[in-house]
This record gives sequence, C-alpha cells and structure tokens, in this order.
Amino acid sequence: MENCLKKVLEYLPDRLSEAVDMLPENVKTKTDELRLRRGGLFSVTAGGRNYGLLPGGRLCRLPEGITVTPEETDECLARLCESSLYSYDDTIRRGYIPFPFGRAGVCGEAVCEGGTVARLKTITSINLRVHRFIPDCAAGIVKRYARGGVCGTLIYSPPGMGKTTLLRSAAALLAEGKYTRPYRVAVADERNEIILPGCRHGLTDVISGCPKAEAVEMLCRCMSPEVIICDEIGRAETEQLLKAADCGTALICSAHAADTGSLEDRGFIGPGRKNLFPLLIRATRTDGIYGFTAEEI
Repeated sequence: MENCLKKVLEYLPDRLSEAVDMLPENVKTKTDELRLRRGGLFSVTAGGRNYGLLPGGRLCRLPEGITVTPEETDECLARLCESSLYSYDDTIRRGYIPFPFGRAGVCGEAVCEGGTVARLKTITSINLRVHRFIPDCAAGIVKRYARGGVCGTLIYSPPGMGKTTLLRSAAALLAEGKYTRPYRVAVADERNEIILPGCRHGLTDVISGCPKAEAVEMLCRCMSPEVIICDEIGRAETEQLLKAADCGTALICSAHAADTGSLEDRGFIGPGRKNLFPLLIRATRTDGIYGFTAEEI
C-alpha cells in the first residue's frame, strides 16, 4: 500500500499537501502522522520522531515550521467530512473521523451533557494517521499458530508501535491460509482502520463502525468465526470477549499498555483470564521497522 500517504494528502489544503509531497522518499515511507493545529504548528511524525515542516518539503525544528491558519483547519475538516460535519457528529464526539486509508483524530472545545461529551463545538487539532498494509508483518506470529494452533492473543505496547499493523497482517495471513490453513476471520473494526480499502483478503468478514462489544456478539451469533480480531480493547469489551472465548473462538486483540502489569491491572490477564489471552505479543518499532516479542502465560 505504497500510495497510502498520497491518498491522505488529498485531505490536506494545497499549501500543506505540496510541502509534504516534496519530502524525501525515505521520510515519506516512515511518515505516520500529519498534525494540523488551528493557529499553531503543522507537524510531521516520521519514524517515531516529530518535526516541523518548511515550504519546499524540508523538515525543521518545531518553532521554525509552517503555522496552520484557521481557514486551512476548516478546509481539512470539510474535506474529511465531505462538507457535512453533521454527518460525522457521532464519531467526532468520540474524537475521530474515519476516512479511506487512515483515521483523523480530532480534539478541541467539548460540550458536555449529563457527564458525557455531546459534541465538539470548536475543533482545534486534527491528526491524520497514515495506515499501511505490510503483508508479512505478522508472519512470525502466524507461523507460531501453524505449530500450535491459533490461540487467544493480546498485542500490546504504547501508542505508535504498530499494534494495528500487526493485526491487519494477521487478519490477512490467517484468512488467506498463508503459513497455515485458511481460517474464517471476523473483524470488529469499530473505527474503520484495521481493514483498509482493497485489503480484504480470503475468508474475512467485517463489521465496521459498530462498538466492539456489540460487534463481537453479532459476529459470534451470525458468522461462526474461528478467529475474531479487534483493536484497542478496554474494560467495556472484556466480558463479551470472555463469552466469545467460551464459544471456542480464538481472539486476537490489541490494547494500549506499557507492560504486563498494566494489562493485569485492567483485568485483561491474571487469575481467571488465562484462557482468554494465553499469548502476549509486545509490539516494537525501531527506526521505522516493526517487530515483536512473544510471551506465553
């Protein structure tokens, strides 16, 4: 998916898009995020580092970079929402806007009702995340399954280490039967970022835009999956995931966590949870290269 960044640039105002497009190719291949801040800095995250950007495609120290105008922020929003912010109210209040080949995180001035966010009145920051499909990124994990069978797997790390990239690869490899037999793979893709356009492979079935707990229940009830894949699980999904595991479905999920202690504190592993995630995968990334370490519990 070498054109993912090029697709994302379509949502940027011309001045910003042209500057990013002029970056050296070795920087563009490592670019993960493009951030607009209303009246503030435009920044590029590449290879895990943050930079400012000058016209002409030169990276620079942050204080020296391009400043985003309010008009450019509004233009980016209009492109993301196809000129209809109202149509995206539900996801915007949850902090994101889905779009092909990526996801835009948003934040700003929130309006709360009854203790929950009803809407964002003014959006002040937009984070355009660039997703890529790396076919064999999870090959080592799937080869492990080929030896011992697919088991409950929790992929964890701090943000930006490649958890979703591993999930995306695992879904494709298992559904295609590469390195192992083909599996019926169901994906609960709440934020439309696991399965990219043109990347639905083999025996893959997807529910997108639906809260994960509800999606997992629907998939178990209607699609008889052998494997369910979902991203960024929290406490709200744990009970439904346990029910799915009790039905014999293997779960491959991800969670933000710095270490296994954090996972245990949140109830994902520990006493009574060993059958849910017997395999832990810590996602790693060094100089833009994705990797992982595995631990059985």
